[in-house]
Amino acid sequence: MSIKKVLAWILLLVFIDQIVKIVINSYLLESRFVIVPPLFEFRPVFNGKGPYLLSHLLNLNINLNIILIVYFVVLCLIIILYNKVRKAKNNTILLDFTFIFSAAAYGCAIVGYIFWEKGCLDFIYLKPLFVFDIKDLYSNCFFCLFIIFLYKQRIRTTKDFVELIKLHDKKERITLK
Repeated sequence: MSIKKVLAWILLLVFIDQIVKIVINSYLLESRFVIVPPLFEFRPVFNGKGPYLLSHLLNLNINLNIILIVYFVVLCLIIILYNKVRKAKNNTILLDFTFIFSAAAYGCAIVGYIFWEKGCLDFIYLKPLFVFDIKDLYSNCFFCLFIIFLYKQRIRTTKDFVELIKLHDKKERITLK
């Protein structure tokens, strides 16, 4: 897939997430209803505390500016890693969609924390655990696709993954000579 198409997919997914949140914020913020009994409810809530793992499970109160900086750094690292692996492999459609969902999830989180005054708008309640949004679905798609990618590439250990990246570096050195 071309880089333009990858970027178009990322922007489309971020756009979908934000449009849904704008509609919910404008028309459905006070609404509550069952989506799939007894598992899922529609229950909009603003989350100004940051990621669920840090704020709720680990009970850490981290400044949102620090979270944004971490998100930007992680997104940059994902872009660098994606480019290295993409150049090392010929068939990249699975890798492309893995990256698309990852970048879209981080993009949605960054946009949410920057532009939504009250924090990220979550609206799907997984009873009785937590409330999540489309960005979290993108993140889960990323993890599933990444596991499938690693399996299909026969990457079973961190060492195998490092070898894949080294393969890209060797290819680059060969073409520079």
